[in-house]
Amino acid sequence: MGLLKPETPEKLTHRFIVQNSEFSIESQSKNWKVWTWQQVVLLKVSGVWDPGMYPYHFSDFWDIFYECKRNWDQIYFIVDANDMPVQSEEFRLYVKTNWQHLIEREDFRLCIVEGKAMKRVIWGSIYQLLGIRNRVKMFKDHDRALTWLQCNQMALREGKQD
Repeated sequence: MGLLKPETPEKLTHRFIVQNSEFSIESQSKNWKVWTWQQVVLLKVSGVWDPGMYPYHFSDFWDIFYECKRNWDQIYFIVDANDMPVQSEEFRLYVKTNWQHLIEREDFRLCIVEGKAMKRVIWGSIYQLLGIRNRVKMFKDHDRALTWLQCNQMALREGKQD
């Protein structure tokens, strides 16, 4: 007998997604962990990333995105950056050079969760310098990010996109 999938709660929560994730993966370096549920990818990032690992980490993110795309038109990456210090200029250049195309896709939404206001300002400034500020949503906590996500999904269904 197959397992019944849980109904989508009226208010989506971080805990619900983690407990009901379709799959979860953690990098060998322990710099990130992912939980996926339907079209939502929760990504917890931490530490200063080794430049030699950038291609591997981002390749894994691309694979996760593509796996979700098999079943969903819109994919939401909600990145918890609370334990990730601001990265090097080399990191920013790598993202801009190699992965900006993902951020610019219409079927990809990037949400950053950062509890500290000053770090949100710094991250926002970095995204502004990269020219992607209008493509990245910043939130103080998961509740706000997931509320936005549910509102965005509803707007997409009604033909009004944020």
